[in-house]
Amino acid sequence: MFKKLEIKGRSRMGMQRIPKCSIKLVVEEKPLKDFYIMMLKGECPQGFSDMLRSVAIQSNADFEALSKMQFMLTSQGRQYRKLQFKRLCQFIEKDFRRKGMTVNRKVIKRNVLAKIAKEWTKSSEQLQDRMVFQDRSSRQQTFDA
Repeated sequence: MFKKLEIKGRSRMGMQRIPKCSIKLVVEEKPLKDFYIMMLKGECPQGFSDMLRSVAIQSNADFEALSKMQFMLTSQGRQYRKLQFKRLCQFIEKDFRRKGMTVNRKVIKRNVLAKIAKEWTKSSEQLQDRMVFQDRSSRQQTFDA
């Protein structure tokens, strides 16, 4: 609530309460690894999924590509990804218990996310390198012809 001076008749004054509304907008750039961690945990932003849907429609993506991106395209996919990640952590925790070791679930989550995000980052870098090489080879063919 925001308080404001209220001027009344005959030199009288009082306090008037006015509701206050504010919006905080935070824009930040995240590294690719952190973005992959968000996607693996099922916390992919809805704006990103909208963008992916429009790209998939414009590029006439086939069924295989859409099924690989399903966990990012819909809210059900994100929810399913969260559930699968939770089950994976529980499975690893049970495996450690069978061996007689107790490991904190937070540590398991952190290590699994770091490992998978590292693999995804490496594969995306390889894909970008491959795309750059293909672009160079196509340009070279253009100049050779």
